[in-house]
Amino acid sequence: MGLAYTGLDKFKEAIEAYKKAIKINPDYDKAYYNMGLAYTG
Repeated sequence: MGLAYTGLDKFKEAIEAYKKAIKINPDYDKAYYNMGLAYTG
């Protein structure tokens, strides 16, 4: 979901999606990376 939101320039929604993914699986490193990109978007 986060990537879809990022692609639509909906960065706030993307960040929330990444936070949910991290809460489910704290070891999912791509979520942290992509969330960082969304913060800079």
